[in-house]
Amino acid sequence: MRPKTGSGSKLRPTTTARRTEIIAAAIGVIARDGIRACTVSALELATGFARGHFTYHFDSKEEIIALAFATVGSDWATNQIQQVTGDTARARLESQIRAAAGWGQQRPEYFRCLMNFRVEMMRDPSAFPRAPEIRAQFLEVAATTIRQGMAEGDFRA
Repeated sequence: MRPKTGSGSKLRPTTTARRTEIIAAAIGVIARDGIRACTVSALELATGFARGHFTYHFDSKEEIIALAFATVGSDWATNQIQQVTGDTARARLESQIRAAAGWGQQRPEYFRCLMNFRVEMMRDPSAFPRAPEIRAQFLEVAATTIRQGMAEGDFRA
């Protein structure tokens, strides 16, 4: 019997823990060897779980990869939001850069994983349908920072 993952359903703690372990293993495989190397066989080796665990907990390998991306991306975004401070656009930009660099140093496996996702998105944008939307969000944040800096007199055109 497959665990229910729809909205409103609750997973058993063991199911949640197992899913978390599998996603963490996927992050490790992707960080080390890239997205294309993240196969069920590679995840079996990384976790020691039998193949049936993957089909029981997830609909597909692609779902595991998507959740790995969501986990890493969310961690990065949360860090950026929590760490960015400053009274001026220049201070906020410096804070953003320091937060991003600090995150990469503190979470090297996540950083490598995120970079491998970026490479794959550049190679084949259709592999991640939301890639253009995510890229647009990053660019909008950068544009907002620049516009604020210009308005405050910190940046010149």
